[in-house]
Amino acid sequence: MSALPHAGRPRALQAGRPRALQARRVLVAMSGGVDSSVAAALLAERGWDVTGVHLKLADTPAHAQVQGKGCCTLADADDARRVADTIGIPFYVWDFVEEFQQAVVDDFAAEYASGRTPNPRSWPTSSCPSAT
Repeated sequence: MSALPHAGRPRALQAGRPRALQARRVLVAMSGGVDSSVAAALLAERGWDVTGVHLKLADTPAHAQVQGKGCCTLADADDARRVADTIGIPFYVWDFVEEFQQAVVDDFAAEYASGRTPNPRSWPTSSCPSAT
């Protein structure tokens, strides 16, 4: 992970922080699992300005979600939010359901239906979801 340039924080909020830590900002993709939660906690503990983000990639109805199976459930997002609250970092859920469906799922299904092995490396970069 690399630090992003410091931007947007008033100088008054920077007072007292060692100069080397003032520009250490990082965005952590938080799945709700142990690995991303521990990564966010360790970075925050070491002085990084951490923001947690959970990517919503599917609109599976709650009644169809199986606890502990698969990924991207409401429970996963809730777990990630609880961790972010516990370690005191901002947390956001980014909704990429439509973009993921179009760029990944639809293409995968079409390739599979055509008898080809779906290959994400062949997908154009411009069809990948972005946060802009």
